[in-house]
Amino acid sequence: MKPQALIISDYHLLTSSVCQALQKVGCDISVVSGDNRWKTAPYNRLALAQVPLPSYVFILHRGEPRKLNPEVVKYLGLVSAKVVVVFTDAPKPVDRASYPFANISSRAKVFVLADLLSSKEGEVDSQLEKQIINALEKNSITADKDRDIFALTVGDATAEMVKELFTYWAPSFNYLGNKYEWRDLFSLLNHLTPNLSVHCPTSPLAAVDYRPTSAKENKGLPQVVEFLALSHKPALPPVPLQTPREPIKTDNKLKQFPLIIRARWAYSIVLGILVFLASPVVGVILSGLTLKMSAQALKAGGGVKVSNLARASQAISSYSLYTSRYLPGYSTVYQLADAEMISAKIITKSATVLTLSKSIADGVLGKHDYNLGDNARDLEILLSDAYVNTSSLLARIDTLPGFVQNLLKGEIDELRVARPYVLSASKIASKLPRLLGSFGSKKYLVLLQNNMELRPTGGFIGSFAIVTFDRGKLIDTEIMDVYAADGQLQGHVEPPAPIKKHLGEANWYLRDSNWSPDFPTSAARAEWFLDKTINRSVDGVVGINLETAKSLLKVIGDIEILDYGDTVNENNMYEKLQYEVENDFFPGSKKKANYLTALATSLLESAKDLQTGEYEPMLKEMRARLEAGDIQIFVHDTGAQNILKTLGWSGEFSEKPCVGNCEDILLGVVEANLGVNKANYHVSRESRATLSYTQGRLEAELVVNINNNADPNSSVPENRYKNYIRALAPFGAVFKDSGELDIQEYENRTEAGALVDINPGESKQVVFKWSLESDINFTIPGLMNIVYWKQPGVSEATTTISLRFPDAGEVVSSPPLSLTGGGQVGYNTNLAGIFKAEIRWKGNK
Repeated sequence: MKPQALIISDYHLLTSSVCQALQKVGCDISVVSGDNRWKTAPYNRLALAQVPLPSYVFILHRGEPRKLNPEVVKYLGLVSAKVVVVFTDAPKPVDRASYPFANISSRAKVFVLADLLSSKEGEVDSQLEKQIINALEKNSITADKDRDIFALTVGDATAEMVKELFTYWAPSFNYLGNKYEWRDLFSLLNHLTPNLSVHCPTSPLAAVDYRPTSAKENKGLPQVVEFLALSHKPALPPVPLQTPREPIKTDNKLKQFPLIIRARWAYSIVLGILVFLASPVVGVILSGLTLKMSAQALKAGGGVKVSNLARASQAISSYSLYTSRYLPGYSTVYQLADAEMISAKIITKSATVLTLSKSIADGVLGKHDYNLGDNARDLEILLSDAYVNTSSLLARIDTLPGFVQNLLKGEIDELRVARPYVLSASKIASKLPRLLGSFGSKKYLVLLQNNMELRPTGGFIGSFAIVTFDRGKLIDTEIMDVYAADGQLQGHVEPPAPIKKHLGEANWYLRDSNWSPDFPTSAARAEWFLDKTINRSVDGVVGINLETAKSLLKVIGDIEILDYGDTVNENNMYEKLQYEVENDFFPGSKKKANYLTALATSLLESAKDLQTGEYEPMLKEMRARLEAGDIQIFVHDTGAQNILKTLGWSGEFSEKPCVGNCEDILLGVVEANLGVNKANYHVSRESRATLSYTQGRLEAELVVNINNNADPNSSVPENRYKNYIRALAPFGAVFKDSGELDIQEYENRTEAGALVDINPGESKQVVFKWSLESDINFTIPGLMNIVYWKQPGVSEATTTISLRFPDAGEVVSSPPLSLTGGGQVGYNTNLAGIFKAEIRWKGNK
């Protein structure tokens, strides 16, 4: 969806120019105006009440600022967009007292363009333009007694306005332009009108808030005066003719030069032509190298170096773009230069996003005061623009020759993967103020899950935290031992049958609340227990496990836990936690909660000291953990939850059933350690799924090989893997040997579970077989969606999916199919996250 830009203005050359510039950067333009001159413009003309919520608002008002339409002022108080207001032809000087809508000043940048100029008479009709014309025609000019001159051409003003809409946001009020004293104008006019009569004020000029322009065009006052003089300067007396000189004879002049000189001339001309022809190619190469350096600088921490390199790349590629446009046979060079220009824009925006993200993170951690609403809005706009640029770049890449695409395959693949995340990130940014307590404090339950004692959503809930955000800041982190809460549960809650049968628990507690692999279901259950035990309500639940903590330490490095004299890093974290938390533990002890609180405090303090260059690897690590399910999020805000669901970060079985000639296939296993130990420290696994279509049925076999790599001579109770394992299948699947399995059917799946004991040093193979009625037709076009569930808390495991189906004509798969053995096709994956595949066929008719 394109960013929405709203223009509120009568027709004006500057407004029209701003519209064209916004259209070029991908904005959808809506105009609110009663001026009929807009009728021929290719923009949406709407009433104010019909305008969709905009990202940007540009207002141009001619005349007295206080007379700005009250309906417009009211509207601006309701929208959360970037607002630029321009006053022209206002009584001078305009000051802050004339500013008509202070109630929305936190969103508006106000500029006074007192002396807007154009190279053509009548296009802007400013007071200064009239004074210059009067001086040229009548030899008389009177200086403005109130202020200096702030001259700015329409081109420069357009560049400034667009730049202001897309840069960091802070309220401002300035005269904008190139500042001149009146004597500068008098001096210019004296060269054109020697008998100029000048009238100067006797009172001192008033001081105004002034900001110089940074626009590249920067023609300013002298050039405009010269342009106007061409049509308004009085005719000069004729110059007397001079006697013609004897013409110089030039016949055979060149032949009088020595041959070597003529050869050098020819050589210089040829060399110049060759250099000109080669320069676009050289420019593309130099631009590409500069672009690569800017990308490396971005990964190293961003900063001014990234912007400088990106700007240099953009300038070089711009030269190649315009020189290759008119040269035959240079289409590939032109396409590459165009792609490099957009890439430079993306890198520049990425550097700004990185800096802004760090500022928000530092603000959340209390490192500095900040305005979350403004920062989140800026971040949303930057990410939206980056998404538009990325989409544009990918479209251009698709037109490049094959050899170029193959050469850049790695970068192109990264770009395609990142693109949807950029769009989702912009949507999440819009939700940050609501999620982080800008409109009232927000509390979240954080389940601290130990994946060395594996449970369906990532691990056993040994502890939990309640974190509180208020006005965009983390103001409290309270860590509690789960047994302290479970001890306060009143009454009986019937547990799931496997917990009662194999764990020996007659009651259901918060510590076992994550029995469902569907995280929103387990999160809602955990909230219920929290309310019933300690009478606390929250606005959402986050599940994390030890892999998340290890990823944080991987970026942060060693941290000191001063109260315990410990140094913790990613390599010794589990052992330290096991020793400090589990040794001599008993229900009711505060030892575990105290140690985890000290660890969390040290982590947060270390996070405050992260440099900008460390945020990029930190964001990558957190994204990897979200993809793996080691971080799962459930929030009550419906809009935010839908975004998380789309990204696959909510941990829910959310696939919509397909419609038509298609099939949805769910595969995977879910394990739960019911041995009350940390045996998963030693466990590894690999799995294989085989799917086959025969006589209107889908037959499936799922084989899981589980290895307990603990020392065979170690203690059996401590290292035995008492594993309640469940197979996941589509709704309606019928399992073979179902009498030996616990079968549960849900709205979107069927589960079949059994208990498997694996002693130290042993391996066991678990086999599940099921079938499903299928009316899929391979003779006509169709679709198959395969999802292999990856359980949070489980490290990467080799997984093979084999397929056998009838002749279906041309078959296309994403990701591509590969041979898996035995003449079958399928997929080989390490299952770093939930695996999804889409297979389409055209049919064999």
